[in-house]
Amino acid sequence: MKDLTFFICFIMIFLLGFSIASWSLITTDNQVSWNYNEDGSLYNVTLENGGSGLWHWEILRDVVNYGVWKIFGQVDPISKNN
Repeated sequence: MKDLTFFICFIMIFLLGFSIASWSLITTDNQVSWNYNEDGSLYNVTLENGGSGLWHWEILRDVVNYGVWKIFGQVDPISKNN
């Protein structure tokens, strides 16, 4: 029983880590504007609404749902309002 508990905890940590990392990479483009010079160097980064108002409780649900379904290979396209 101890081995099963360890395995379940390991899988849950992996799932949560994968979900958070993949969701943040997907949605950061909607929240952050990266501005580059002509030579390709970064000169300015701006956050949507100055970084306020980006949090809402649906993010927790979206992160978990996306991670679980992405592992199983069945994900709907992500809407632009996330």
